[in-house]
Amino acid sequence: MFSVRVVLRALVLLQLAKGASALRVSQIVPLTSQAIRTVARRYQQGGLESALFEKQCPGAASVLDDAQK
Repeated sequence: MFSVRVVLRALVLLQLAKGASALRVSQIVPLTSQAIRTVARRYQQGGLESALFEKQCPGAASVLDDAQK
């Protein structure tokens, strides 16, 4: 199962592959034209995986140690 975010990015890539502009895609897919250009750039630079999925963030360090938890 994929998140809505991944599905929207896939729809963006499909529309761009058909030759639609970022402005036109933003009328079809509920994303801004800037977000659409970002998806396109990530696809060009890193391929499909990079365009669809985000990198894992390390997250914040735990404030409590095991004994305090």
